[in-house]
Amino acid sequence: MDSQHWAVTAISVAADLFTVAASAIAIYLFFFKREEINAAFQALIGYTFRLSLRDLERRLDDLNRLNADVPSQKAEIINLLAEILGQARGNPRLGTAMDVTLQGLETLLKNPNAITQPRMRGMVSELRGRIQVAELRLSNPRGD
Repeated sequence: MDSQHWAVTAISVAADLFTVAASAIAIYLFFFKREEINAAFQALIGYTFRLSLRDLERRLDDLNRLNADVPSQKAEIINLLAEILGQARGNPRLGTAMDVTLQGLETLLKNPNAITQPRMRGMVSELRGRIQVAELRLSNPRGD
């Protein structure tokens, strides 16, 4: 029993020492490597935002292949527009950058009969323009 107590105490002390060492490393990183850590997080956020923009562009390409005046393609167009709306609204950065356009898209989706080829093309062009602005802001966040 005495050897068990000694082993438990030794493991407990080792665990406490590792906790102290890990805490010291975290404090060091926080105070002395803050900018590098922030840069890494910003790069990760930028990467995920770019992925969202690429996904939206893919959906817009899918829309370009469809014709709103062909009745058999109307359901797919509505689904793609709804996916675009949902993805953009679900991402706060996209929702802010495209708010006015998304309001128009939402209005259009409430009345699917109002979706015509010219309206759809206009919406696709407007969304592409908003994506380009978002990409520019992402590549130059300070506005230089």
